Amino acid sequence: MPAIVTKQFRVRNAKGFVNNLLSSSEGGASAYDGVSYVYLSFGKVVPWDETNFGADDSNPPDPDEDVSLLYDVFRDGIAASRVSADEVRLGIRRYDWTSGTVYSQYDDQDPTIMNGTAVFFVFDPITGHIFKCLDNNSGGKSTVRPAAPIAAITEQSFFTSDGYRWKFMAQTSLVDQKFLTTNYVPIRTLNVHPTASVPVGYQLQHDIQSRANTGTIETYSVTSAGSGFQKHSGGVPVRTIDTGTSATAFALTDDALLSTSDDFYNGSTIVVDNGSGVPESGIISDYVGSSRTVTLDAATPLSYTPAGGGAETYHIGPTVWVAGDGAGANAYAICTQAGTIKQVNALNTANTGNSYTFATVTIDPQSRDVGSGVSVRSIIPPQGGHGHDPADELNGFNVLLNKTINGAGEGNTYPISNDYRVVSLLRNPLLANGYNQDVLTPATTGANWFANTGSVHMSTWLVCNTTTLAMGQGPNPADAMQAFDQWNSGAGPQPDDEIVGINSGAKGRVVEFNTDGRGILNITNVVANTSGGTFLEDEAVILTRTYTGFVPTTNNYVVANGFSLGFVADPEFDVLQVGELKAGTGEVLYVENRRPIRRSPEQRETITIVIEF
Repeated sequence: MPAIVTKQFRVRNAKGFVNNLLSSSEGGASAYDGVSYVYLSFGKVVPWDETNFGADDSNPPDPDEDVSLLYDVFRDGIAASRVSADEVRLGIRRYDWTSGTVYSQYDDQDPTIMNGTAVFFVFDPITGHIFKCLDNNSGGKSTVRPAAPIAAITEQSFFTSDGYRWKFMAQTSLVDQKFLTTNYVPIRTLNVHPTASVPVGYQLQHDIQSRANTGTIETYSVTSAGSGFQKHSGGVPVRTIDTGTSATAFALTDDALLSTSDDFYNGSTIVVDNGSGVPESGIISDYVGSSRTVTLDAATPLSYTPAGGGAETYHIGPTVWVAGDGAGANAYAICTQAGTIKQVNALNTANTGNSYTFATVTIDPQSRDVGSGVSVRSIIPPQGGHGHDPADELNGFNVLLNKTINGAGEGNTYPISNDYRVVSLLRNPLLANGYNQDVLTPATTGANWFANTGSVHMSTWLVCNTTTLAMGQGPNPADAMQAFDQWNSGAGPQPDDEIVGINSGAKGRVVEFNTDGRGILNITNVVANTSGGTFLEDEAVILTRTYTGFVPTTNNYVVANGFSLGFVADPEFDVLQVGELKAGTGEVLYVENRRPIRRSPEQRETITIVIEF
């Protein structure tokens, strides 16, 4: 059966992902099954050509989504850091305003608007403002950069001199600039409840959202231009008013195209613009051809007396009537000199009505114009009106994640002597400490807590000797000093060395060793022995192949004896520490295979991830 997954479904899922990162005090979920503890993990020290045929470190393979994906994330994992609500935002596509571009205009019946393929909004990288195109001047080029309107009319759409009509929608504050990428812009839909606080830098957007009016009609689509219209001034409103007598009577500046016949424009609509950005209109009840004097119907006066002398421009066209399930919409038509209808426009926000879900548009026969064949369609705004929900209206079905890792991190969690090739997102993994396989569901107390801390190590840590004076037990204690001295010329285990536990038979790859003086042998890609056991305390860890590919012929080992400095035991750590996350728990939301990223103590790595829902 024909069906469709709507854009709103996609946006709702993206919003749900972001909102679930909030704590209950921040408005997020309060029950354990509704909370998302999401971790950014990184790992895989093993080069791609060792594990994936046809791939190498210059050409990483595409991730395969299969059952082993979750286990590979843990097996290759080095460390993970929890993602906070301040490190994610909704995102929309980035389209910087560029002069000479023909932008699509919003249209409720255009599927490309809803599926995100039309370019109907722009971003100004100078101000961080985002504008929606409501009218593209019949497919004309945009040549005037849109700018935020004055505070008095922030809720209104506005015209630029190139004929485009824009609506200010949203802004990107300095705080959210970090989420900007070449292709995406962060966006928020603010909580505009009267008791809600306004985030710093978002007051203008807050005003737009809170003043959005549902069911307004700000734009119209001319589907058939018709022909034969005569009672108009032709073209765009560039003609001016000569003198003004009152709000209902004024004389037009002499123009060869104006009719000299009395009553010629009776029943037509005149639109007057004094440059304030809020044009007004009235229906002409009388016209004196010799003096070009216009008198408006008493029911449709202007709100002021025109100053004249060219201070105001005007346009005359056939009167437009809008009928539907709402009320208050007011529009005017612009004719070409050839007598066709070029555009039908709403006057301003005060004349766009409200509560429309459908409307029909007709040219009033009372204008007694002989034109015919015109067809105009009203364009219905999204739910809540333009600007009510910027993320939904501008297809914010993307999640932008931006996280920075500094050096070794807290507790030396992030290794600084190796590289990594895989970045992943894990949702709700369980802590290894206290894990009980007999407990079927996570709990808020007792066993099986969701990991809800900051940073954790996923690799295995062994506290080993760091000098030849503290070898402890081994395969041949008498050769202890020689064994350590021979391992990489006395430097001990090196990144990417392959090792095996002499008693456990467990295997792994060295991430780093003793980088902070605590004797920690950091191991990943741990492969258990046939009994499922991992490395053991007080066993010798033997080098089987160096990072250069050399296979030693002598015993080169350190001992997991907890003596990191001479014979003094390190009381801060147990000898054996498995990863802090229980392997195989949680959900893998995202995996990205990368070229090797080398780490260093001074390095700040900003990882940006875009997820499209």
